[in-house]
Amino acid sequence: MFTNEQEIILRQVLRLVDLSGELDCNRSDSDYVENGGTILSVIDENIFEMFARPSHHREAVETFYADIWESSGKTNEEWRSFEAQAALITAEFIISGADSGSDREIFMTDHHRWELAHRIETLISDVRIEVSRKKGG
Repeated sequence: MFTNEQEIILRQVLRLVDLSGELDCNRSDSDYVENGGTILSVIDENIFEMFARPSHHREAVETFYADIWESSGKTNEEWRSFEAQAALITAEFIISGADSGSDREIFMTDHHRWELAHRIETLISDVRIEVSRKKGG
């Protein structure tokens, strides 16, 4: 059995292993493109929602300010805005096509397009409710 401190360190090491794997995938993608390949990205609806409401999707983008890097393993509220900013910047980067190095079309599955349309309706409704509440009516 691990102590709490050992468990936190083990989770951090495993997270670094995950990060290393992601960097290897990125390097592989870059090599593929440099050799004339084309990468077509299929974007999930969550990316658009992360762009529209980054503070609601801080957990979707892990930074070195995330809970796992705290020695206590608990949230440091002072860093929450950094996580929201990272979510916004990540979503903007993906939507802009900067990850592919050029302008490109955005591809989505039929299901994700339907989900995006549904979420847009929900977000509009949420904004109307919030505006109504702030107006006092």
